[in-house]
Amino acid sequence: MTITIISAYPASSVQVLDILTKKPIENAKVTINTTQKFTDSLGLAVLDVPNGSYTLNISHPSYWSKTLKITLPMTEPLKAELIPLWSIGLGIAAGVTIITAVAAKAMWK
Repeated sequence: MTITIISAYPASSVQVLDILTKKPIENAKVTINTTQKFTDSLGLAVLDVPNGSYTLNISHPSYWSKTLKITLPMTEPLKAELIPLWSIGLGIAAGVTIITAVAAKAMWK
């Protein structure tokens, strides 16, 4: 009798997610050494490189890039969360609004 175990995610894989929505990011570029992969519709990219320590770069035109240090093989798939570019502008605008509100309140005392 043969038992085959099928894993949904290979151990040496990375899943790229939106940090705000936790949804997968498709077509994110995952670079390790000179090897480049693009994530699929589940945000997955399989890392086809020998075991060892690497610098992993993840990029997508709509997100801030991320660089991670990894060691293969991994005991479980790596989940990397990227920050959408639009959220940075929103955060800055919100920060300015808060500062303005605090200054206005101080003036009316």
